Amino acid sequence: MPCYCREIQMYRNDIVKLKRAYDLNMRMNDTNDFLEDEVRLIRCRECAAYEANNLDEIETAVDVLDDELRPKRNQLGSAIISKMNEAQCKMLDYYARDKRHHEKEEWLKSHSQSEEEA
Repeated sequence: MPCYCREIQMYRNDIVKLKRAYDLNMRMNDTNDFLEDEVRLIRCRECAAYEANNLDEIETAVDVLDDELRPKRNQLGSAIISKMNEAQCKMLDYYARDKRHHEKEEWLKSHSQSEEEA
């Protein structure tokens, strides 16, 4: 029965990477929210007509960007969480296998020592 410490570490590293990817994805959604808030804040101020026209264009661009990207980012976030859960399940499986492996090694070691003493 082999030791699974290496596999456990690989899954642990994968989970860390997936968490980073998920956090980055969430920050990108927050960036869109920030842009929308900034446009609203500027619009609240009484701007000149020229600035208001530009704000309309900016707001439209931000809305289009958000409409296009947010669903994809949400899908990506769901996919990342799914992969993270899958990796955690596999890691837990390897933990159980590794525990059995080390318990068996300990048992064999203690069994061979008791035979040597006898």
